[in-house]
Amino acid sequence: MHRAEKTIVSIRTEYLARTAANWRGYERQFLIELVRGLDEASFAFTMAPNRAQLVRSDGARHLILLGAASALQPFLEKLQQDSGGVPWGPTSPQFSSVADQHLMNCGRLAVVQRLAAAEQYGLAEATFVSDNHLVLEMAFDDDDVEERKAGAWLSDLARQRFSAIETRMAAQKAEVAAKIDRYASVHDGWFLRYDPDEEVMAYHNDFAEIYSAGTAEADALPGSALLGGRSFADWNGSSISAYGRVLHHIACATRLKAKTQGLGLRNLLTVFARKDDIAAVWQQSGETAEWSEQIIAGLSLNADTAAICERDHELPLPYYVDFGRHFVLLPIFGGVMNASAGLTWHLRRTFRRDWDRAVGGREEVFRENLQELFAPPRYTIPDRGFRIRRKDGTELTDIDAVLLDNKTGRLGLVQLKWPDIHGRSLAERNSRRVNLLKANEWVSRVFEWIDGRSSGEISTALGLGPSGSAPPILLVLARHAALFSGETGYDLRAHWESWPRLVQRYRNNPETDILEVLARSRRGSKSRRRTTSIDVHELPGLTVEVRLS
Repeated sequence: MHRAEKTIVSIRTEYLARTAANWRGYERQFLIELVRGLDEASFAFTMAPNRAQLVRSDGARHLILLGAASALQPFLEKLQQDSGGVPWGPTSPQFSSVADQHLMNCGRLAVVQRLAAAEQYGLAEATFVSDNHLVLEMAFDDDDVEERKAGAWLSDLARQRFSAIETRMAAQKAEVAAKIDRYASVHDGWFLRYDPDEEVMAYHNDFAEIYSAGTAEADALPGSALLGGRSFADWNGSSISAYGRVLHHIACATRLKAKTQGLGLRNLLTVFARKDDIAAVWQQSGETAEWSEQIIAGLSLNADTAAICERDHELPLPYYVDFGRHFVLLPIFGGVMNASAGLTWHLRRTFRRDWDRAVGGREEVFRENLQELFAPPRYTIPDRGFRIRRKDGTELTDIDAVLLDNKTGRLGLVQLKWPDIHGRSLAERNSRRVNLLKANEWVSRVFEWIDGRSSGEISTALGLGPSGSAPPILLVLARHAALFSGETGYDLRAHWESWPRLVQRYRNNPETDILEVLARSRRGSKSRRRTTSIDVHELPGLTVEVRLS
């Protein structure tokens, strides 16, 4: 850890200790308000009518969410195994204001710490102009942003296949609202209570499946892969069930607020429950006591998992927030921000050996996805990869997939790269970058093997029959990101593309000669903006000036 990051970590540690001391004896009340603040911010970004505008312009709510791990962790640690109850009551303007400000402070610290941590990966240059003035110089992250946008586009595309179902379900909205009106009511003048209708719960569970479609974490492994003796598809089903309950609760809360004057949405979004009652709910849904316990663990946030999120600069995404020995809070922010990510992270940590075995099944899935996108009769994609050999018969390398354009006769030779998602973790981002660049060796070996031969000659050598005279192209295809801002080490004899960008490129013009387009657009990362941007963050005892250029 370099000096800049150490300094910010020290400031954060002192600030959190001071805040904890100020709230000593009121940790339960403050933890509730922190979760309410996170729920209110996530609702605004995902459910509010003007959510798109808020996501673009509401910096305060972004900081609130980014501050979640740091803000929650000390209070979760204080209350773990505590046998006390839940001081449940309506929020107050004073409590909510202080809690939200604390979340924003933690968010600002988290942002600046992540920027400072980028120094050890060569992404930032830190200079202390004075002991209380730090300058961080960084390049714009255009390529990373472009990859994230393409990933979001691909997720939206996956959900479009449910559009007809969603339209039919939306037609039932009035009927569902009427049912909710019959069983949802105001409790103690400020909260809500309901005894849910099974059909309405099923309705929201169906919506949970639709809204979750295309979530990259939900497709991280083949559905049949076993983790701890349970299939990945079944684990994902648990996330969907939990998300369906979240959507049902939001529907009850918003419906009740709409027809009852004086209710505050902040009071309605967050719920609490006994741990044994949560276990009973899962058992009533058909789970055994043992599996219920494991599912709850995978969907929960405690002091240890909050510390992991803080270390990795990630936003926690739980369905349950630990509240001592007997209780949990039931937030909405984990479900609405990403219905599957929290449980997927848990599975990778907890069943690492099973996970590592299961990733071997990704290549076959990836080839099947290619076959679905580039369908016959125009394209041919064999069901297997190919091993290629030197002239002396020794094995040279593998070709994971071959794409033949039957119209033009051009051949594409593909290496498939499907690492785990790196999220906001700089360490994992760097690992994915380094792993991707290992494909340079593959490019070199395959280019040597091609030795100037045409697509037709290569096709014949692979046993695929004759094709055209155009030179084959090499494609390194990454599942999530192929471009990393600041990276220039790509072997440009190949085209480097991410799956979301490839799908987007092809879908926007399905009649295009995709291999010719790729052949003409070989490139690595390059900067596209030159105007310097300066942001100033005032931390306790330190001014941090961030210069992007």
